[in-house]
Amino acid sequence: MKKYLYLFLIPLCMGLCMSMAACGSDDEKDDLGGGGGGSKTHALVGTWSMNYVLDGKTYKMTVKFNSNGTGNLKNAVQNTNFTWTATGTTSGIIEMGGGSLGGYWSYSINGNTLILEGQAYTRE
Repeated sequence: MKKYLYLFLIPLCMGLCMSMAACGSDDEKDDLGGGGGGSKTHALVGTWSMNYVLDGKTYKMTVKFNSNGTGNLKNAVQNTNFTWTATGTTSGIIEMGGGSLGGYWSYSINGNTLILEGQAYTRE
């Protein structure tokens, strides 16, 4: 009886191993930002800027997204480092961590324009 049990267990274990190996993915992930998995560079990577007016003065704000999942936001009152990941390739949600930027931000990219939470930034 033990012999039959082992004969049954061998194909069962082989099938289980094959099914687990099939769960992996060779495809690029959609979540590319922040070292999100693919070899592609996410469209967000780079430096984006916008001008804004505060108390009658014009200031420049820059947001830099690095390919390693880090970034930096600079404006007249802050210089903040953050981490990021993003869904989608040209639109979706960015998850930011660190500093005052923690949370989820909607974005879309059209050419050299990034719309981040309704604000338009231009690629530098």
